[in-house]
Amino acid sequence: MANDTKILITADINISPSITALNKAIKNIEKNPSLKKIKITIEIDKQESDKVGNSFGQALKSVYKQTQTFIKNNKALLKQGMQDIIKTILEVDTQITQLKRVMNEGTDFESMLRGSIQTANELGHSIGAVNGLLIDIGRMGYDEKQTLALAKTAALFQNISELTPDQAIQTMTAAMSAFNIEAEDSILIADRLNAVDNKFTVTSQDLASSLTQAGTAANNYGISMEKLIGDTTAISIATRESGEVIGKLVAA
Repeated sequence: MANDTKILITADINISPSITALNKAIKNIEKNPSLKKIKITIEIDKQESDKVGNSFGQALKSVYKQTQTFIKNNKALLKQGMQDIIKTILEVDTQITQLKRVMNEGTDFESMLRGSIQTANELGHSIGAVNGLLIDIGRMGYDEKQTLALAKTAALFQNISELTPDQAIQTMTAAMSAFNIEAEDSILIADRLNAVDNKFTVTSQDLASSLTQAGTAANNYGISMEKLIGDTTAISIATRESGEVIGKLVAA
């Protein structure tokens, strides 16, 4: 047919490169949106295929057979997997709609979704959980870039402590406000807490509580965030008091 596109793929005597070349050609085609509606016919030159013999065809038949066997033996698993995929798609769609309601019209929501997926992959969170952080932070009036940065920091807070999403956001914003830290630099707060947590017998959660309780008072007295974290650590080791109690003592 006139609209058919034929692609000649030369088979090699080594079956592995042949399959690799085939997959590479198909992926290159799939990357081009303009070719998606074009019927594609893949042919292997007969002269070259004679060199390979039946190995290539047998390999394809083996892959097909294994695929069919897997599907047959894992119907319940595949069904659950499809249900989970559909559930995630619907959840993400609902969350993006919510995000559009709390942020400016000019926001690049596709970029935000890509950023959400990247953060989820990097920090081991679900996309839904990261999107939830984006929505809560977006309500505070931050722009696209700031919201993505803060969501990543809040997700990291959850990784290094037992803080809930709301507590992570509260700690982060309290420290930012008290010590004049920009959204793009908010990751430094989590880094400081994590560094101390790893070296001393004090938890990031206690340090976060102290920052929330005493951050503003400490800054008013010229005490830096690092100094407050250090004082909280020393008092915690000596008294075994919680970060909330220490924070209130420092703020008094």
